[in-house]
Amino acid sequence: WQQAARQARFFEESWWARDSEQTVCVGAVFPSALMSIVDRLELPVQGERVFRGLPLAGLMCYGKCVRMARWPVSGVVAAVNRELDHDLAPLWQSPLEAGWIAQVQDGLPRSSPFRWKSTNCARDRDG
Repeated sequence: WQQAARQARFFEESWWARDSEQTVCVGAVFPSALMSIVDRLELPVQGERVFRGLPLAGLMCYGKCVRMARWPVSGVVAAVNRELDHDLAPLWQSPLEAGWIAQVQDGLPRSSPFRWKSTNCARDRDG
């Protein structure tokens, strides 16, 4: 892996990175073993209100979900990566760049209540 241009933070296999003052970009890092069996990605809906911990996107195989990623943040879906409707390769080849799934407005407060340890990405509550 090359060092990602984004400063991503992880929630399980989902990630988020601030894009601007108003939006965060979100995606997921899925196991490469699923690449050969997945035929599409169930994407979120633009304009939908989403909540941290609920389903973000699902990897589908013959109409059944074989893996689900969860939203790493709450907010409103501002944009969806429609390129993934036609080509799933970026999910595995460049998950933190071209493989982004959605942009979320008001995804995190400007001053997040979480502190991240760089060694293992474990979340600590400030307190």
